[in-house]
Amino acid sequence: VSASPEPAPQELLELVSTQQDVIINVISSMLLELTMDDDLDPLSREGVPNKLVQKLVREAGGLECAMSIIKMLTSKERGIDIKLISDDKKLSGIKDLVTYLYRFVKQTIKDNITNCKHLYQFISTILSHLGKGLSTMPVLKEMFIEKIDLINRITKEQIERIVSLLDDIRDPRYIDFLLSICTCDSTA
Repeated sequence: VSASPEPAPQELLELVSTQQDVIINVISSMLLELTMDDDLDPLSREGVPNKLVQKLVREAGGLECAMSIIKMLTSKERGIDIKLISDDKKLSGIKDLVTYLYRFVKQTIKDNITNCKHLYQFISTILSHLGKGLSTMPVLKEMFIEKIDLINRITKEQIERIVSLLDDIRDPRYIDFLLSICTCDSTA
């Protein structure tokens, strides 16, 4: 993804509008492989993680690929204002695609400390998408909950970012996240 030149915003919008169904079908198929469950809806399926598929995704560079696509689709430098993705109908295809990609990332790191540590390199991108309606909070929560190594890496600035969202959005998920990183294995 990073080796090819990034398309201009209009080209990107056209690409997403013409290829969105194909891309989402591929991501959906991968999502169904990442967990074992009877639920066939890739956006609600929460079954037991398939550790082998998680490992294969990591080794194939799937997390980097997903995050590279997310960064490309939400690049302010390329004229796509992340703040508008939730509200602008013209950008709804991008929002849907990013939501599926974040769901893919969440399921790839679910109960998998190795994948969580691997994803940590993208923490600033994930934090920048909080509060934009792109399903990033479940990714953050999955990345940190009960993972002391990663909890210890959280910076003051990262906490301040989440707390600042409470002033603007007042979403209980942010409080839930803050509570979940206050303990690990029932220890403060």
